[in-house]
Amino acid sequence: MKSFSLSSKLKPALSALALAVLLQGCVSSTSTTTQNYTLSTSDAFAPLTLTLTQYQDLVAQVSDEDAFNAEILLTRAQIVSGDLTSAKATIQSLRQSAITPLQQDEISIVEALLFTKDRDYLSAAANLNAINEMTLPKQVASYYYQLNTRVNESLFKESQNEQYLQRAFSSQKSLLNVIDAKERTIVLRQTVELLKDYQTSRLVALASSSADELDKGYYAYAIMDSATSPEIKNKLLGQFKEQYPNHPLNELAAFQQEDTTTNQGIAQSVVSNVPYLKDGDRLAVLLPLSGRFQQAVGNPARLGILSALQDIEPKIKVVFYDTAKIEMSQIVADLKNTKTNFIIGPILKPEVDALINAQPNIPTIMLNSTNQALPSNMWYFDLSPEYEGRLAASKMIQDGIKNPLLISASNSKAQRASAAFNQNMQKALGKSPTVCQFTNLDDLKSRLQTCPLQGHDGVYISASALEASNVKATLPSLLPTYITNQSNTGVNSSSLEVSMYGANLGDMPWLITESELKSAMLENIPKADVQVQRIFASSYDALGLALNLNKLLDPASHDVLHGLSGDVDVSSNGLIEAAPLWVKLGTTIRE
Repeated sequence: MKSFSLSSKLKPALSALALAVLLQGCVSSTSTTTQNYTLSTSDAFAPLTLTLTQYQDLVAQVSDEDAFNAEILLTRAQIVSGDLTSAKATIQSLRQSAITPLQQDEISIVEALLFTKDRDYLSAAANLNAINEMTLPKQVASYYYQLNTRVNESLFKESQNEQYLQRAFSSQKSLLNVIDAKERTIVLRQTVELLKDYQTSRLVALASSSADELDKGYYAYAIMDSATSPEIKNKLLGQFKEQYPNHPLNELAAFQQEDTTTNQGIAQSVVSNVPYLKDGDRLAVLLPLSGRFQQAVGNPARLGILSALQDIEPKIKVVFYDTAKIEMSQIVADLKNTKTNFIIGPILKPEVDALINAQPNIPTIMLNSTNQALPSNMWYFDLSPEYEGRLAASKMIQDGIKNPLLISASNSKAQRASAAFNQNMQKALGKSPTVCQFTNLDDLKSRLQTCPLQGHDGVYISASALEASNVKATLPSLLPTYITNQSNTGVNSSSLEVSMYGANLGDMPWLITESELKSAMLENIPKADVQVQRIFASSYDALGLALNLNKLLDPASHDVLHGLSGDVDVSSNGLIEAAPLWVKLGTTIRE
């Protein structure tokens, strides 16, 4: 199926190998003896190896001298476990007990990690920018630089502001100076992948204009490394050694030339252990197949899985579990007894949380988001209104909108999308957009009469299709207008769509284009609304993701999955990101 072809057009985010080890650190059930145990500053930022309860016990048992470092460990464990309320309280306690400037900096680093869990990257960056990195011990500095890279790359992806990418690049270069020799190839590989966030044309310009010979070498290497032919790449890497004989990237070049068959050496060895669905495996699908959510949620998800199985024809065994009838603890026990290899689902939030809490330790693609910290072998789709609000903000930022207007309905879905849109615009532009809100169609006209439409270079409408159509009719015809999936009925060329001609619609390609598969789905579910169709598409793509996770998580492959829900990528925090298709309604232009 072409829907599952892998492409190099887009690439995954910077590999989080070391970050996963040092920041998220797998919390295991390993026990330890705390008596006569001394905790150093470096220990406080070492990988997490205990349970949250064991870190709580550690704080209670250590001496007063070691209490501060034990609480740093506890705070990190609380953040990783998703107990952010307790983490905030522990940070407040640490602030009161801190004595030295170094201790204050350590607290700021951990607090920055807390901010990243809420995707508040601007606050995280403010914390990290205020730290005196020159005074940090080696282990703490390593932790700091990796977190700083992650935060600034995330800010770049949100805003496309190159200063953030440059700060991430600077952190990677500093990280190289504080790590062990065995980790250098990994960090060099990550740095090259980071630079590929630039467009190739921009990399060429930077390589030509940079006055710093070290930076120029990094830019040149990133360009050479983009070559798809192994033979051409080897030749270019040989030229790199001649042109930059003392550059640290020669260590990576030597490694790559020694083992081109493993597709970028160390990066490939990292992903070789990625669990993915293979021939002969047993797949469990967890869905509400009875009860109140069967028709609107369970059936479309099940149909999506079955359609993908028919199209792809993997040689696997598939077992469906009805989460409306069977307790999650019983399901997980059965999955372990039957040696299940992979899970798709659940889709309802309470069941998602129940599965995470049950700790199945089985690779899982969930069909809904969660506020909990995820283990490294769990990933999730986000079909929430917040996600579409962030997508709209990213598109408008990319289009150069500097003074946006937000027009929103007052219902819960519209408000959730609006809040996420507002937050991302605030981060990118340093100010909140102007907001106009209406309660219903009856008061929409009067509300918009008091809405300041002048002076704005773009507007995002967060409302239903009918409401968005009425709003669009009141706007200046030349004002760029953006809508997302809540304003899409899922029926192309409908009267509502016609009334919004000229607006930029961002949604799953599946919902914007026509296909035989879509027609077949609508025959099976004739009254499928837009959300049902989104569930079908995400479930269909979940199987393709499960079969290709090893490729998608390989930082050297630059692959995405061309799915029904968009060009699908997997981020370092477990989020399955689907790039929407943006279409200007009433034209054939694909933006």
